[in-house]
Amino acid sequence: MKVICKQFSRHVVIGTIAFLIDYELMVLLTEYVNMYYLTSATLSFIIATVFNYIFSMHFVYKKRTDMSPKVLFVIFIVLSAFGLLLNNFLMYVIVDNIQVSYKVAKISAALIVSVYNFLSRKVSMEKHKAHDQVRVFLRERKALL
Repeated sequence: MKVICKQFSRHVVIGTIAFLIDYELMVLLTEYVNMYYLTSATLSFIIATVFNYIFSMHFVYKKRTDMSPKVLFVIFIVLSAFGLLLNNFLMYVIVDNIQVSYKVAKISAALIVSVYNFLSRKVSMEKHKAHDQVRVFLRERKALL
């Protein structure tokens, strides 16, 4: 439990910095470049995700030795793409249906997406005993076939 708390704390610090990059860039692009809020939210999310990937892989998650860095990066991108869809869906619902400012919507969406990001990355990108058990189980089943 201590390990998860420590990881989550690091995730929160890096995630907060990534959120600030995401939020400030979104506001800058929306307010000063006159970009549609969902377009600016998408661009800022992508840039913040690159920052998050670099720092998370160094400071948050235990590196998997059974996968190449390229495979881990692809997994990260796929998980982040779902996070982006979730972010934009929540923002759209909050802004266009509930009529709340895109700035407030971003904060609400970011809180939900942050929990998804931590859990999905922890399960997918770290080596766990459960992964090993599943791998052994599948290997045994293949041997039977």
